[in-house]
Amino acid sequence: MGVPKRILLLIFIVFIAEGLAGMRLVNSNRGGLVLSFEAPAVLFNSMQVEEGEYIAIEMEGAGQISEVGSPKLPVFREIIEVPEGAEVRAELFPLSVREEGLKEGLKVLPVAPPVPKIEGAHPEFTMNDAVYSEDLYYPGEYVRTERLGMVRGHELYLLEVFPVQYNPVRDSLKILQKGEIRVSFSGGNLALSDRYRSLPFERFLDKFTLNHREFVGNKSVPEVPVGYLIITPDEFYSDVLPLAEWRREMGYHVSVVKLSDIGSNPTAYDIRDFIRDAYSNWPVPPTFVLLIGDVDRMPYFVGHGADSPATDLYYADMDGTDYLPDLWAGRLSVASSSQLASVVTKILSYERNQWSQGEEWAQKAYFMASDDPSFHGLAEGTQLYCMSKARAYGMTADSLFAYYGTGTPVSTALNDGRSIA
Repeated sequence: MGVPKRILLLIFIVFIAEGLAGMRLVNSNRGGLVLSFEAPAVLFNSMQVEEGEYIAIEMEGAGQISEVGSPKLPVFREIIEVPEGAEVRAELFPLSVREEGLKEGLKVLPVAPPVPKIEGAHPEFTMNDAVYSEDLYYPGEYVRTERLGMVRGHELYLLEVFPVQYNPVRDSLKILQKGEIRVSFSGGNLALSDRYRSLPFERFLDKFTLNHREFVGNKSVPEVPVGYLIITPDEFYSDVLPLAEWRREMGYHVSVVKLSDIGSNPTAYDIRDFIRDAYSNWPVPPTFVLLIGDVDRMPYFVGHGADSPATDLYYADMDGTDYLPDLWAGRLSVASSSQLASVVTKILSYERNQWSQGEEWAQKAYFMASDDPSFHGLAEGTQLYCMSKARAYGMTADSLFAYYGTGTPVSTALNDGRSIA
């Protein structure tokens, strides 16, 4: 069963909050890895919905199965790196399994579909009758791997462990308490990861995958060069040069390209093709791409979500087979030369002065929530969650809740220095 593409990036970002609570890396090499699993305590909560009473099952540190209408069971997720093109095999060897019965007729709460952020929307109760009517344990496997895609020549897989198996006909559970997970790789090569080696991405992957260091080996990853590509409308060229020069002083290998260098009135696809050519053929493939200009000056892509949102993601997707970026793409959304000159001046002043005055500002985060009269609570809850995660990593986090007019004013927060806002 495939992981829906719309949640791939979400998994990539939040998996770290779900992993490691039950899984621990024991051994790893280029041929595979071994992990131990020990389940946290199982939490059972009675849930009353319009359709009746259901039981919710949770484990600390776990996520949940994402298939709408299926039993909402805990799942532990980690991202692992695999040699490009390798065959992946995962096995879980149970060391301790406990069986537990539920009250007759009391079913596990099913996964609800997402709630649209529009006025009047409410959770819909959805149940997969086919799953709930089978005399089988769901999901039927303790461990599963699924390919996520490629990130700068590194092939990534999602490793999932399902410690709770549920039989809805017998009202019974099998709970994995301890187990050993073995993941093996056969075949594959590392040519692409060597070609696109870039220290910023190596550090990123080292944080977000269990076994990335095995694929770096004993090679010394150079601090430079790191490619930095700036693409600008012709009329903004001279205004962006001070920023380009500052990036060179920082040690980046900088290229500044005018839209006219790409073609006459190039489309977003033309620009992406140019970036892909640079990524594939330049001696120093870009790690960073900076687009200059608002959407009327610099084209954009249309996403596949609700309301067809504008997006720059596809500028960063070099292999075109997934939604995982292979480089970091950003945009300075300016409408005129004067705006660009002002923004560049602020960037240079901020980066030069803030770093020269210490690094304390880099540990400060600021979260602003909407004043939307219907859904401000959703934004506030999301920001509170993000603040708790930032604080868990030792950051200072404050906020502005616009609906109530409470918190730190924007100007006060930014003038005090914030790395995230």
